[in-house]
Amino acid sequence: MSGCFSGVQARLKELCPLSMYVHCNNHALDLVLQEVACEVGLVADTLNFVRGVAGVIRESSKRKQLYESLFSSCDEVAVNILGLCPTRWCVRATAIRRICSSYNTLLATLTLLKDDKTTRGDSRAKIVGLWKQARKGRTLFGLLCCQALFEPCEAVARKLQSSTMSALGTLECANVLKNSIAALRDDPNVVQMFQKVEEHSSRMDLKMPETRESRTPARFRQTAEPEALTRSAPTASWKREFYEAVDLVSGELQRRFDQETLTLAGKRERAVIAAAQGETVDLDSLQLPMELDNCRLDLQLKMLNTVTKESRCTTVKDVAARLCNLHPQTRALFSEVEKVIQLCLALPISVASSERSFSTLRRLKTWLRSTMTQKRLTHLSLMNVHKDIMDDVDMNALMRDFISMTPERQSVFGVVL
Repeated sequence: MSGCFSGVQARLKELCPLSMYVHCNNHALDLVLQEVACEVGLVADTLNFVRGVAGVIRESSKRKQLYESLFSSCDEVAVNILGLCPTRWCVRATAIRRICSSYNTLLATLTLLKDDKTTRGDSRAKIVGLWKQARKGRTLFGLLCCQALFEPCEAVARKLQSSTMSALGTLECANVLKNSIAALRDDPNVVQMFQKVEEHSSRMDLKMPETRESRTPARFRQTAEPEALTRSAPTASWKREFYEAVDLVSGELQRRFDQETLTLAGKRERAVIAAAQGETVDLDSLQLPMELDNCRLDLQLKMLNTVTKESRCTTVKDVAARLCNLHPQTRALFSEVEKVIQLCLALPISVASSERSFSTLRRLKTWLRSTMTQKRLTHLSLMNVHKDIMDDVDMNALMRDFISMTPERQSVFGVVL
């Protein structure tokens, strides 16, 4: 649908050349993580391990009870294991973090379950495979790597889901995330993760890779002198895979957040904020629609600081709120500025609110759909999602309107004071 050549984006561009397409930034960030999960073997194996362990333990109350009982035997607080959900953007890091914190208990649980003869054959085979994977130091290293990669991404994803997020805020969050991911490509970070893996391997008897000797193939050697053998570090391949994941995330962030329309929207927001702070604005770089009068807009932007200097405006919404509080005649002086603000605020930076509405509707019980009309079901779903709006409603006035609709309601409910 969003294809730039023949998709809906291109067709709308033909009908309205000034229309701006912006991909939902939450989806863009989620696609970055999906890309690294598909292309990097270390990340793919780790996520499959987390998904498999969560499914094995949570699908049986007996296994879950066994897992929790091992915490009580060592006087630790039980940690619930979370599964991975493709429609939830902010649970991967939490699920990985819980696996890391309870790795010892998890390994003990899998050790007991693999010898349980009462378990079905297919489930026991899956448990044995997970146990063998958990016994490898590479699995623990993969968990630490995924935790380091996913935590900053999901911290930004939570902010991008906000209904107050703007294009300028999105670009700044993306830049902060790029710098955070780039900082992971540093040897001290990898050495620290190696040290954690070695500490756990000595305590839990994990299988670590052996040192490999590199020899030149005989067909390529042109001398009979003995060859000086080179020994490669046993964890060199781990480091290479981690750096591959870091580079891929950095490249995908640059590709998906370096959108021309998003950058243009950020320039427009920055221009409004700069004018509110008394700075000079260049209108030529904003590519504004022809319906706006640039001469009047330039004059109004120069005057904007006179009404906003008493309040510190750091976002376009702050400027809009300040203009809304002005006298109607005074507000009319900034008609062109209001049009630019409308262009900034009308841009759909994120569709997280719509996603939450769909998720809420999916979670409703089946009997609700069979005992009420679609109209009432939709109304209840909207009320459940947008609770902040419902909190501001005058309930007494709402009840009076409801009762006054029909004489039957008036006879049953009476009068609300």
